[in-house]
Amino acid sequence: MRNQHQVVLDYISNACYNNYLEKMLIQNNNKIIADYHTTILQLVENCKNEPNMNKKIELLYQINSILLKPDQLQIQSVPSLLTNYYINTVLHKIEAAVLSVN
Repeated sequence: MRNQHQVVLDYISNACYNNYLEKMLIQNNNKIIADYHTTILQLVENCKNEPNMNKKIELLYQINSILLKPDQLQIQSVPSLLTNYYINTVLHKIEAAVLSVN
């Protein structure tokens, strides 16, 4: 049978361990979010620098598809409306959304 001191020590140990786990989960979550933002921003940069318009459009759709649902944009589906200016405007909105979360 455990004595009262052992019960108190066990309680403190469990509290410290739970606090440690919580901090580790928060750090892991922050790293996942930072990696997500970095990935999105890198893809946006790649899209901006893509000279081939068809590849640029494909990249734009891919970027939009990996955004979190609330951040996804309604992108024109009519190819003639997908101009370089339009794509750069959409990319700017994506960048602004990602950077505003930080």
